[in-house]
Amino acid sequence: MYIILNKILKVLKTLNYLLLFAFLTIQIFPQTYSDIDCGMTGFGESTVASQKGGKWMTARDTLKVLIVFVQFPDDAYDTTFTLWPTNPVSEIYPGPTFLKTYIDSTTSQMSTNGNLTHYFREMSVGQFTIIGKTRFVVTPHTYQYYLNNGWLRWNINMEVLQQLDATLDFAEFDKWKRYGEYDVRKESDGRVDDIFMIYRNVPNMSSLFFYGGESSLGYPQTGEPLEFFVDGGLRKIGSGHPAVSSSYPGMGTTSVMGGTIPYQVQVHEFSHHWMTDGQYYGHSGNGFWGMLSDWGCRLNSQGYCPPNSYERELIGWNAPDSIYQTTLGITLTDYVQTNRSVKIKVPGSNPNEFFRLEYHLKLSQFDNPEVHDPNAKGLYLIHQTGNTNPFSQLRLTPADGCWYWTADTIVHPPYYPSGLAVY
Repeated sequence: MYIILNKILKVLKTLNYLLLFAFLTIQIFPQTYSDIDCGMTGFGESTVASQKGGKWMTARDTLKVLIVFVQFPDDAYDTTFTLWPTNPVSEIYPGPTFLKTYIDSTTSQMSTNGNLTHYFREMSVGQFTIIGKTRFVVTPHTYQYYLNNGWLRWNINMEVLQQLDATLDFAEFDKWKRYGEYDVRKESDGRVDDIFMIYRNVPNMSSLFFYGGESSLGYPQTGEPLEFFVDGGLRKIGSGHPAVSSSYPGMGTTSVMGGTIPYQVQVHEFSHHWMTDGQYYGHSGNGFWGMLSDWGCRLNSQGYCPPNSYERELIGWNAPDSIYQTTLGITLTDYVQTNRSVKIKVPGSNPNEFFRLEYHLKLSQFDNPEVHDPNAKGLYLIHQTGNTNPFSQLRLTPADGCWYWTADTIVHPPYYPSGLAVY
């Protein structure tokens, strides 16, 4: 545990004058980068962190999603890839080897294998459970067919889901109704709640309007339907993201498999259903950790990084201890597992500028504050600058040159009779 003792803590406008007194050790480490090619480009969430819930989808209780792993029959890329082998010449398509472990199928399963359910259960500190049903589909047509005939992502996803409709009951994915922003209630509304489409490989992704990941099932071309029916007309599946336009009724994600099991890209794109607005798309910070880190997430061996305290507060999973230039005694435990953090208001006219303190002990398998040092632990300081630019909204602040220490005691040893400061 780190203890900020009962001494006056003063925070001034600029980083160079942050004063923390006595027995506070900070460890800040160099950045490393692992990019996410997200199609939701733009700036960060424009609201102060007081949202306390998902903007377009529930961030509490239980959500069941459909996850479809998709492959083109002419996909001959890296046929011996161990996570998703294929043999298009012989028309043998085994599908992803992690199909049955990617997500829990029930709430009682309680996996601890680092899958998607495990991640969100731990990151929300038990406040949100995501479960799902997985399917593997080989598209009815080849990639070349879709390219030659002008099909885009929405058209291909629609065809795959219509093919699944023959054998799948979508009713189990229709449990939440969106009444408006931040108003999602547990009741059926005739719309499928959320669908994740994950492709093995898409050559020249932009030709079919694909990205490494994007927070929708795609966008119709002129004259094409915004949604389509399944379950004999009882339910609809929609296109687009309502943040882009209120006319888009959909909630889904589409991503393309990378070199590892696609966990973080799925966390990132799904989180756009919680922290997204019509102009900025919700990216927040870069170069350290966060579900919506714009780039440079410090991933663990499975490809995850935890939400930062700004994100946890925004969706209502965390209420940090706040310091407003007063004398306090605060105990910080491991941020990721115990959900404890500190928020310090920076004096000035910007009501959204804070310093955030997170103590990372690496008790969670999802925490990796420094990728070059597996044993790195310590107190990290994040500057919430109060603007919405993803390159400066949240910044991990190094300690170099920013600390002023007050000596508790002066000692006068024989070898230095003029006195030495003891900290």
